[in-house]
Amino acid sequence: MGHRRTWTRGLPVGHHQPTPADRPGCHTDPPVTLEQLTFEVEPAVSAATVDRPSGSDGEGVVVGVQEFLSSRNYAATSHKQRRLILGQFVRHVGDPTTCDAEAVLAWWASTEGQAAWSRRAKLSAVRSFLDFLVDCGERDSNPARLIKTPRVPRTTPKVLTAAEVVALRQAVRSEREHLMIELMLTLGLRRAEVAGLRAESLDRDAELLTVEGKGGTAMIPVPGWMVDLWPTEGSVLGLSDRQVADHTKRVMARAGITGHTCHSLRRTCGTLLAARAPLHVVARLLRHESTATTTRHYLAVSMDDLRRAVQ
Repeated sequence: MGHRRTWTRGLPVGHHQPTPADRPGCHTDPPVTLEQLTFEVEPAVSAATVDRPSGSDGEGVVVGVQEFLSSRNYAATSHKQRRLILGQFVRHVGDPTTCDAEAVLAWWASTEGQAAWSRRAKLSAVRSFLDFLVDCGERDSNPARLIKTPRVPRTTPKVLTAAEVVALRQAVRSEREHLMIELMLTLGLRRAEVAGLRAESLDRDAELLTVEGKGGTAMIPVPGWMVDLWPTEGSVLGLSDRQVADHTKRVMARAGITGHTCHSLRRTCGTLLAARAPLHVVARLLRHESTATTTRHYLAVSMDDLRRAVQ
């Protein structure tokens, strides 16, 4: 058996990494949570490792997805989502540097029957990966670009009612719970971002919070009362991503709130902010690249809102 060599080729020095805006017809897909993705990947292929058929020299090649993921500024959850998606893709098509359009279309056909947002997330990940291989010179073209992006039905964002917001705030039992809830409800942080906060994340004098999350690092202003609750050392909450979700669920249960998650608080934050601030300001605070994302996925407009607008 021939020996293996590891594929670690990256982009050429000085190479411009294409963004969605660089490619006509390509746009940013809506966020999808890990729990929403409907597939399973065997641990053995979670890193998307495959053998290229041996050539005349008897060599095989190990093609890794990690190089692609490392070249992107994905948050931890997004990184895991794409690793799983690409692991399944590679298991289906074989070597991603040589698979043809027929193989890619067969993979796409295998996703029939899954939710539109799930298929859309998978197609986005595969397109980006194959674009990366083209940029690196490992492929001549990207057959995933032949596939039409599925339309995701428009739905009203799930947000808390005014009464539920009051009940939730009344249900907190400690300063830690208060801070946890308000980081999502007032500042619109994602649960992973909340879990990653440390004492030094806050500039107390400037009242600015440094957040490491999706899209990179951002500075967010905080209200004075939040500064007073901020710990002086260590982790702010001492909770993992999952524990933030569990604790939030318990507070919601005490408030009699069902059918909502941590992300509901972020969407509620956007809706509440939109009532008193311009849309571009709301999008900036939520760290969206486009106001379209804010409008479609984070702002709930009720019939009462429409009635007030025409009166």
